[in-house]
Amino acid sequence: MKNAGAWMACALMAFALVMGWQALTLRYYTKFGPGSGFMPVWSSVLLFLLSAAYLWESLRRDVIRFRDILPEGKTLWRNVTILLAVLVFILIVPYTGFVAAGIVLLLAVFLFDFKWYAGLALSVTIILIFFYLFRTLLKVPLPVNALGW
Repeated sequence: MKNAGAWMACALMAFALVMGWQALTLRYYTKFGPGSGFMPVWSSVLLFLLSAAYLWESLRRDVIRFRDILPEGKTLWRNVTILLAVLVFILIVPYTGFVAAGIVLLLAVFLFDFKWYAGLALSVTIILIFFYLFRTLLKVPLPVNALGW
């Protein structure tokens, strides 16, 4: 129950099964050669077999315990903060636009290593550069607020 390797192998096997099931909806072969389903089918088969082999090894001798790989202390709080910041970004970006949501996300990440005003300055600068780069130069549609940013 505490074997992280076995849990990961089971998760990868489940992912391989779902990927293979979805790949079967694509054409496996066309009159010109392999179709769009050829590579995903064989990738899922290979992933399933490698995951099964890893499950066998993790149950037999290579036991990796959760307590050995999970972060502790300050590192745990940093990871939780970043995950929460990404969740907040996903939730607020349709309403606030890319710029405001991105500043909040980067500020949450930078607060661990910089003073709040330096983190804020870096966040604003980086997000504005990315906004200009993607919106203007690369013509990628980004979510915007009522002010257009």
